[in-house]
Amino acid sequence: MSQQIRKTDLEKSESMSEPSQDNVTLLSGESFDKLTNILKNSPKPTQAMKDLMSKPRLTKNGNSL
Repeated sequence: MSQQIRKTDLEKSESMSEPSQDNVTLLSGESFDKLTNILKNSPKPTQAMKDLMSKPRLTKNGNSL
């Protein structure tokens, strides 16, 4: 069943395909450059982040992935 796409999932994806004008933020050229620079040169993960990422994730049922 996990491979089947439910109708509600399709409806959600269709409604999300059209961006709402309420969620649009215009960036100035300088802000856009800063954001692009952050995305291109993302910081390396800290030890705390590495420790967190190494822990097993739990599902809603309490099973690990």
